[in-house]
Amino acid sequence: MIETKPTVSHLPAIARGGAGPLPQNRRSTSRRREAISGLLFILPLFAAVAVLNFYPIIRNTYLSFTETGIFTGETWTGLSQYVRLFQDPEMWQSLLNTLEYAVIGLLGIPVAVIIAGLLNRPGLRFKSLYRVLFFLPVVTMPVAIGMIWSLMFNGDYGIINQALGTIGLPGVMWLSDPVAVIFAVGLVAVWAGHRVAPDHASCRIRGEHAALRDKFHAMLRRAVSASEN
Repeated sequence: MIETKPTVSHLPAIARGGAGPLPQNRRSTSRRREAISGLLFILPLFAAVAVLNFYPIIRNTYLSFTETGIFTGETWTGLSQYVRLFQDPEMWQSLLNTLEYAVIGLLGIPVAVIIAGLLNRPGLRFKSLYRVLFFLPVVTMPVAIGMIWSLMFNGDYGIINQALGTIGLPGVMWLSDPVAVIFAVGLVAVWAGHRVAPDHASCRIRGEHAALRDKFHAMLRRAVSASEN
């Protein structure tokens, strides 16, 4: 009979100097502790979301089915307020205005992509200045944006009506005309971009720069490998 000597692989893990795998109960306890720690870390966030978001939604939904007064309390009315709401012609006009505003505001995304492509043209002079001007809405306070554009759209002394007058066109009451105000507010939305359009443009600029950088690195690696061969 040939005797075989025990090798290192036959020895227990502890004898080889390693700690060896943890027992099943220890692994489950460790995972349970990690899960509890994670839940404790995100518990304040969930509490804030529940108090500041979920509760107002549930409360307002309940109040929509009641007649509420300061001194009379809450009286259950069911769907009567919703019936009166859908019978009101101003509600449908409000929905139409919201749809028009959303469509005009979404035009900021393709406009931003087009401007980003123009800003990446080779040989463009004052490229950095154009990028600063284009990114200006992101760093401008919304209050300042509203004040500046309200002055520009003023029907009596606004700069936009003055520019229209220089080319022989009549002025428009941009902020009081029901039709013109949608386009005026939509134009501001396209310019300001709701902080979206400049981000899309900057993302495209960074993406194109990254693509050019990767292409240059790939060409450099091929040149190095060809010189070594």
